[in-house]
Amino acid sequence: MEISQNQTLHESAGVGSKAAFSQTELFRVHRFKFLVTYSFTITENIISLSIPYFTGLAINDALEGRFLGLIYYAGLWTVHGLTHVVRQTYNIRTFSKIYRDVAVNVVKDQQDRGIETTKIIARSGLSREFVDFFERNVPDIINTMFKSLGALGMLIMFDWGIVVFCIILLLPLYVINRRYAKKSLDLNSGINDQYEKEVGVLTRNDPTDVWEHYNALRIWRIKIIDTQVINWATMELFIIIIACMIIIRAGALGLYAAGTIYSIISYMWNFIYSLDKVPALVQQISRLKDIKRRM
Repeated sequence: MEISQNQTLHESAGVGSKAAFSQTELFRVHRFKFLVTYSFTITENIISLSIPYFTGLAINDALEGRFLGLIYYAGLWTVHGLTHVVRQTYNIRTFSKIYRDVAVNVVKDQQDRGIETTKIIARSGLSREFVDFFERNVPDIINTMFKSLGALGMLIMFDWGIVVFCIILLLPLYVINRRYAKKSLDLNSGINDQYEKEVGVLTRNDPTDVWEHYNALRIWRIKIIDTQVINWATMELFIIIIACMIIIRAGALGLYAAGTIYSIISYMWNFIYSLDKVPALVQQISRLKDIKRRM
């Protein structure tokens, strides 16, 4: 019975080689579950992309004493809310089970390779990051793609000039985040080295070592956050300039309907908001690269 249970766990986690600890292998094993949750994520994003347009339509209809636009608007929000509820309840059940299997697999693999117990404990915790990537980061990437590319697609309906401003913004942001990715990888390597020492430090029960360990973690966290904040602030300078240019352009178009102006500004903010998430995604991907190297 015990052997059968272990075999089931190993098969569900995709064990048997180092490849089992890659995002590619994890997706291969659980692809159906992932595709189900991502279908909900995509549905949510399609609805979200439509909401600013139908909000503008509802405003224009309301100003003219009509309510059809408001009915569409309320219906979209209702479907969006139901989709979100279903996705969240499905996710917690699915990803908690996947993490259980992955953690069991990591511990067995590391033990078979003769890794010391202190590092196994740390790495079993770090393995959670792989599951988090599919549970949180992939949906964030999907959201970012929909909000940025989708917003550009919707803005084309109003004015090409606004789209050009948005595309110009992407060049400096690409350069900034490419440099940030390399720096983030080095910082995550440093803090993960420290995490792997934690169990050994606590086992020795030396107050000085314990203080030095947690102080080192504190310093690494400060460096990571400071780097992320500096990167974000640099991005914001470019975003503010482009946002002002877009607002000026929108005001000069001669589109006097209040709802239409609202739609343009909303899609602009969708585009900008999606870019604000890029530094956090770069940081997490860098962290995963270092964890994968350790596995």
